[in-house]
Amino acid sequence: MGKKKVASLDGTSVNSQDQSQQLREKILQLKLDSLRRRIESLDQHINDDIDMKNQLEIELRNPVSSQREGELNNEIVRIDTNLRRHYQELNDLENSLQQTLQPHIAEELDDKKRLEELRTNADLIQKTQIGQEIEETVQHVQKHQEQREDIQQKLDEIKEKIDSKVTPLVPLRPWRNRNIFVLLVSFVVILSIASISIKSYADSQQQKYNEETCNKKLEKTGDRKKAAKSVLDACLKLTSSQPNNIDAWKNAGRASLLTWLPKSDEKAKKNLIDNTKGYFQQAVEKSGGKDPQALFYWKFMDDFEEFTSKSKDKSNPNFQCNMNASKRYKEALAIYNPPPDSGKKAYIVSQSDEFILLELSHFLIHRDGESGQKDAIALLDGVLRANPDPHYQNKLLKNIWLSKADAQTRLEKYDQAAESLKQALNYAPKNYKILQDLGAAYAQLTLEPSTENKDGSRERAITYYENALESSPKSYFAWRNLSFLHYLHGRYQEAVKAFDETLTFSGKDLDNDNKDLIKEYSEIAQACKNGGNCILNKKNELKTKLKNKGIFYKYFITHELIEREVVDPFFDVEHDLFYKCRK
Repeated sequence: MGKKKVASLDGTSVNSQDQSQQLREKILQLKLDSLRRRIESLDQHINDDIDMKNQLEIELRNPVSSQREGELNNEIVRIDTNLRRHYQELNDLENSLQQTLQPHIAEELDDKKRLEELRTNADLIQKTQIGQEIEETVQHVQKHQEQREDIQQKLDEIKEKIDSKVTPLVPLRPWRNRNIFVLLVSFVVILSIASISIKSYADSQQQKYNEETCNKKLEKTGDRKKAAKSVLDACLKLTSSQPNNIDAWKNAGRASLLTWLPKSDEKAKKNLIDNTKGYFQQAVEKSGGKDPQALFYWKFMDDFEEFTSKSKDKSNPNFQCNMNASKRYKEALAIYNPPPDSGKKAYIVSQSDEFILLELSHFLIHRDGESGQKDAIALLDGVLRANPDPHYQNKLLKNIWLSKADAQTRLEKYDQAAESLKQALNYAPKNYKILQDLGAAYAQLTLEPSTENKDGSRERAITYYENALESSPKSYFAWRNLSFLHYLHGRYQEAVKAFDETLTFSGKDLDNDNKDLIKEYSEIAQACKNGGNCILNKKNELKTKLKNKGIFYKYFITHELIEREVVDPFFDVEHDLFYKCRK
């Protein structure tokens, strides 16, 4: 800036110098921004190391085996080495800060000095102009000095954080070195004598630890990322010694996805997705393409990559999938439910298959429309025919029947949905939500002339709603739907009572529902009860409204009920994105 103004007083061209000064300032700020980003990245690595060391020290305070104690101490030494290396990196960044800003500040101070000398011989008008230029130069110097101080303060804070945590390196006294040397020589001799047995024992213990950790069930609660990193590390070590271990590759992929950070930069996200895909692909290849879980996870990551990419478009809250679920997961579906003419045996599902099957059916139902809903029913029927693992049969079968009822309802096969819900009810006889949906399935039949009272559907609907209220007296939907059913059945006294109960609800239940419709028919039911002006033709009008508004069709339990019981944090990562992809 200073050189530009001095030149202007000499009457020379300033345009090129002005552009050069702006370019210098822009380059300086870009360098400082890059320096800040490097400091922030390094600070994150340091925080991660310190957090890990804290966890290791906490574990050391508890009783552990001698082998585990040695492993923990070795890991702490490794972290201390990392922290010392980071400290040197901070020194390098500090030198970069000085090399970036000091020459720039010195040059601006030189400009200020030249302007002050020029002002001595200038006329009054020029002195005023030069004074303004000197003030601008001073402001630039102050700005750059403040930037230097802010960055230096951040560097000092990070260094103090390392100093407070890293174990200092204390030089050993000469006599102590000699004693340690003697001990080490003795120890080496002992190890040499028993090296084979010791190594064998250590390897077996390490192998056992890796197997236990790799197969450890990850929970939704707690520090999921750290736990997942531990599992991932153990699984990768296990695959080094057992490259054909399919479960280890699958668990490595599952743990890898659980280290996902939504706020990471795009490059880090892409690397994580590629690595996770790679682990699942290894499982597919090692199984010869015969493991449906590996096939599902592998293709699931294609969906995951597509959906996380589309989610960046904030203007589009919902989006179309590039590929139907039946096509995306074709290979896995063919194993879970082989075609009858394929000659292949039915796949016997176990606990680890449960959420995959439920997610597959959910994808088919919501992404593929009517054809997918039929495919979901076929898949679930195939599982039912295969006689699942008896140790996990009850819970699994209940959730399969619930998913099947969901697909049948969307196909408007309400009588079939009712039968599926009855099967689910066998495993949870007092579950008010299943009872409530059974009432809804039969109630929906009453809205069509051809099925208005098929197999006593109206009476059954009323009975199931009443049973739901016995289990949960404060169920708003049960009271509301029961009100309309009593009215349609001509039971005006019961309808008035149910309407009154419904209108006692407040908040989101009643206010966001069809409040005006409920009040209208509450008054009509009251008039009919009292023998007054009972508008009988209102019943057909009500049926039309109930059908158009989907009052009885308000299916809400299936996926919600399943998610509460079947916990799998793998599917919890960016879970909402999979609901945006639907027909």
